[in-house]
Amino acid sequence: MPTLITASTLKAAFRDQRQSERYDVSDTRINGLQLRVKPTSVRWSVRVRLHGEQKRYDLGPAVEGDQNIEGLSLPGARARAMRVCEMARNGHDPATFLAAIAGGVSIETQLKIKAEKPKPSWTWQKAKQEFLAEIKRSRREDTHRDYRGKLLPKELARFEDRMVNCITRNEVAAAIADVHSRGAEAMAEGMVRVIKRFWSWLAEAVRQDQTNVADGVMMKLYAPPRTRVEIGEQAFDPEDEKGDAPPEIEIGRALVIARQGYFPERIGLGIELLIGTCQRRRAITGANR
Repeated sequence: MPTLITASTLKAAFRDQRQSERYDVSDTRINGLQLRVKPTSVRWSVRVRLHGEQKRYDLGPAVEGDQNIEGLSLPGARARAMRVCEMARNGHDPATFLAAIAGGVSIETQLKIKAEKPKPSWTWQKAKQEFLAEIKRSRREDTHRDYRGKLLPKELARFEDRMVNCITRNEVAAAIADVHSRGAEAMAEGMVRVIKRFWSWLAEAVRQDQTNVADGVMMKLYAPPRTRVEIGEQAFDPEDEKGDAPPEIEIGRALVIARQGYFPERIGLGIELLIGTCQRRRAITGANR
């Protein structure tokens, strides 16, 4: 049970440590402060709640007396524990503060080192695999095929083995510009659409702790403008202009048959809707009465 740690408590702790005993003593003056006695050491620690979770932080080795020489005295341990508890109450991780003390460098330097340290993330290959698996699970097969194709161009191979949180918008823009420059302008535009969706998915809250991809990284990603082609610059081919549309007489015949009631009402109305709106197949077959 908690007790008031005194100089006598410390003296007894060092005696018991030499006898290979093991126990913890909780201090009643500073909530969470403990003196931990082990066969190999006598150390101070403090237990706090940070963001709703119970955490323990090591404060350093204990020493007898009032001087913080080669360790922490009782007053020094209480002062350090109070600082850690205050930081935790304010939602700040005390680890940086304790690392600064242990390393003999300023907190500012420790924060700079921590900021420069790469954060954990997914490789390009893993991120692409997880994204396409989710698209296959939740979207149509045509959508999955489209997304997979837009992430396959050889220009994106430069990102293999890279962590996605380190890939910049400018690097992706350069890859898309390379696709555009080889004449695949429509492909470049489609890649922009898919990569924006890809990065938004990586930054969703459910997986952001794993990917460390920031929100809105690819928001202003664009493909280069299409090459200007004016009428007369290319030979006009009526067949190409017409495309794959059937002759008008066949369309008219299908419309008459649909209106004469030769098909069930829903089929007939669907054919009329298809001819009248030129919508995609799924928009027609998915329509209700």
